[in-house]
Amino acid sequence: MRLLILVTIIVSNTFIVCSQSSSEIGFNIEKEMTKNLNGTFVDSLNAIKWTPYPKEVIAISEDGYAYTSIDSVISYTSNSENYKLVVLSTNQVYEGLNSECAGCAPSLGLALYKLVDGKYVLSSFNRSIRQMGQAGHIPPYSIVDISENSKGFLISEDNFMDNDVYTYLFSLYESDVAALTFEFPNFQMTDRASSKYKTSTISFNKTKGNEEFYTIQLNVSSFKMDKKVGSESILYSFNGRKWEPIK
Repeated sequence: MRLLILVTIIVSNTFIVCSQSSSEIGFNIEKEMTKNLNGTFVDSLNAIKWTPYPKEVIAISEDGYAYTSIDSVISYTSNSENYKLVVLSTNQVYEGLNSECAGCAPSLGLALYKLVDGKYVLSSFNRSIRQMGQAGHIPPYSIVDISENSKGFLISEDNFMDNDVYTYLFSLYESDVAALTFEFPNFQMTDRASSKYKTSTISFNKTKGNEEFYTIQLNVSSFKMDKKVGSESILYSFNGRKWEPIK
């Protein structure tokens, strides 16, 4: 019997992700990103064609170029400052079409803009964070509160039946838009023969005292087939530039 597993990521303090047109964000984002990538915009693909560095870890097409699309633009406020986060998806192109095969994992990129004197200025940019997703689509994502004045970018891989599935939390620092601060397997097969597996959910909790960043609570449940056989809760506190388990 094939085991079907539905994995749910429970996150507090999330913002709704919505796409915006260039006119809504106050500048031509396609032109801005084309300049940042030193490329050309291809109307038929709705993507920017550019040349990656040698051995750069990014989805590269058969012609040797990378093709990057703007997945969405997210507006948010942090510490009384206004920002726009541009989420980028770089996909493989074959015979003039975007590849949507089951194993085609696009590359995630992020560009952070800050409102300065009435104009959005590029603050930080990472065009090739990592490859994730399937069928030419990056996984679902959201912006979350990680402290009273800071935000994070949370993205969870799709549920591949034959692989463990991870969720990643990246910083939205002005100087480093995509520093990986936390990752965990939200689905993990521990024994395929007996259909044993684990699922995890994440929540962010305000800390008491003078600590700036919230604690992360990871709730891990163990299953055999569809029967729950155990659970545990693990707390993490922010230490330096990432969350570590509380001893």
